[in-house]
Amino acid sequence: MSVSDTDDFLMFHNAGAFCCQLFDGILNLYGIIFFHCKTNDPVVITMRVFVMLCVSTGLGLTTAGGIMVNHYVSTKACCFIPVYVHRELQRILAIYAMTAKH
Repeated sequence: MSVSDTDDFLMFHNAGAFCCQLFDGILNLYGIIFFHCKTNDPVVITMRVFVMLCVSTGLGLTTAGGIMVNHYVSTKACCFIPVYVHRELQRILAIYAMTAKH
């Protein structure tokens, strides 16, 4: 598995998690706003507030994780790209030298 494949997987996973959490938060807000008259029980109100806090925390963590991974990849890639290009260039030149002898 290459770095590009891993990066693509992480981006897809992060975007999927963010979308699902956002959808869950919208559904919870919809329930709180439009069905508040049916929730007079303090346990249900506490549960809905707790769920909204958890969804908000999850959204924040998912967003922060995506930003940190993006920052790490963008800053560290500058250090590793010249090394990778140099190794690939050496490999290509070695292959060319072997084929040029024949």
